[in-house]
Amino acid sequence: MATTARVEVGGVPAPPSSFSSTVISWLLRLAGLALIDAIAVYLIYNMFRDGVWELGIVLSVVTVLINAIFLREEFYPLRWISPGLALLIIIVIYPILFTVYRRRWQHLAAGLSRGHWA
Repeated sequence: MATTARVEVGGVPAPPSSFSSTVISWLLRLAGLALIDAIAVYLIYNMFRDGVWELGIVLSVVTVLINAIFLREEFYPLRWISPGLALLIIIVIYPILFTVYRRRWQHLAAGLSRGHWA
């Protein structure tokens, strides 16, 4: 005779996280974000000053996203993947989009039509 197992929807609730809500962990999190933000503000300022405003905008968006992920408790699962996502955006996605954008802009400025992408 076969027995059937009861499966509850949603699984087992997670235990309450007492460590992430302590004052010391909150202060360490803020100190780490302050260091990251200080470095980002310095880099963003220099990028805008040197005329690389596209990368400055991308770095600004990535910095705001990292701050949102680390300051909001509902984004806790993203904390472990956010450094990888930030590097993916800055090192892989930005150069691809920037290359396509610049190449298209150069062709339009040179008066070439759509068929002359070679």
